[in-house]
Amino acid sequence: MKNNQLVNLLKSCLFILIFTAVCCSKKNTIPGPSTTQGTDSANPGLATVTVDSIGSLSATSMTIYASAKSGVSISDRGVYWGTGQHPTDNKTTATSYSSGNAGFQVKISGLQPNTNYWIRSYAVNSKGVAYSVDKQITTMSPPNHISVATDTMFASGAFTAFAAGTVRDSLAAGIKESGICIATSANPQITDRKIITPGHNDLDIFVRIDSLHEATNYNIRAYCINNFGRITYGPNVLISTIRRGHVTYSMVNEDPNADADTKAAYKRIDEATAKAVEYQNNFSTCEKTLSINYSPGTPTADAVNGGWINVGANPGYQRVGTILHEIEHTLGGGTSWFWPQLIVNGVCVGKHTNQILQFMTRNPTAKLYGDGLHSWPYGFNGNWEDTGVDMDYIIHCLLVQGMKKDGLPDAN
Repeated sequence: MKNNQLVNLLKSCLFILIFTAVCCSKKNTIPGPSTTQGTDSANPGLATVTVDSIGSLSATSMTIYASAKSGVSISDRGVYWGTGQHPTDNKTTATSYSSGNAGFQVKISGLQPNTNYWIRSYAVNSKGVAYSVDKQITTMSPPNHISVATDTMFASGAFTAFAAGTVRDSLAAGIKESGICIATSANPQITDRKIITPGHNDLDIFVRIDSLHEATNYNIRAYCINNFGRITYGPNVLISTIRRGHVTYSMVNEDPNADADTKAAYKRIDEATAKAVEYQNNFSTCEKTLSINYSPGTPTADAVNGGWINVGANPGYQRVGTILHEIEHTLGGGTSWFWPQLIVNGVCVGKHTNQILQFMTRNPTAKLYGDGLHSWPYGFNGNWEDTGVDMDYIIHCLLVQGMKKDGLPDAN
């Protein structure tokens, strides 16, 4: 009886020893991860690879110093890199070696500024590929050698403004976009509203801003975006739109029984006057009541201070430029007692008038000239000067507004 109990006890102890040995054996055969630094115990022939240090580091490049040791010849070594861990997409092979070919150097270019990258070195021998542990590196922010200025001079109508600025790129790093941002609050950003320069990346900024409200203050800032996406703003400048003008007109002395040619002249003059009055009201604060008379005997057109305008039979003068020219006369241009004080020795001495001309033409030395009755440029003193260009009409009206600011009295 006692012998049987002893045998059973020995069998139980033997089973426990065998079970423990099997479990320990299975646990020790689980392989380590592929990114483990050094030689994998499952494949002792692999090279031992490390990232030793980071050399030069900039916004777009880095230099990696690494080493690979192996008992057999290494056929390839270098660095894998990317924005995720355990990178495999981007591979740069070593081309420079040291320490008996154990150490190697890799230069990685074409990186993005201020970005986290993961790198790991690798080495290939006849036993396979070995990797170092991952190392995280952040590229530097791009250097900013760009300065932006917002022009304090501007020109505005009731619903449109013109603004300017300059960009200086001292290292020619490259400009992706430039323009003006605008808002009713101070220090506007491109997320508020932006108007991109016509050339998209112009260093000299000049833009037209439409869809504004009359008699309203706005804040503007010039801006630029460099090729790295970095945004630089110029100082905040306060601008304002003007009150819309109140120039009205009526066609007078129209003959309801006129022939077809005369009625066609009526229509051309009416359409031209409607457009001219719209320009004058949108880009000046002038007030005037006009009487437009078709006068076949008038060689071109003429006007008097009180608001009467005669337009002759020549279709070349039944145009917007001519009507704007004559409206200027009714507003005091060449007809007011103040005119000789504004035009002196053939040159306009009005500060605001010349500033507007210089700003709108982007010519810092531009001046308005004149005689006892007319002014130029943009005076439409002959039908050959009217080419139907929108900006020419706008500048003409802005100059009239400048004359008013310089003291030209309201003819009313």
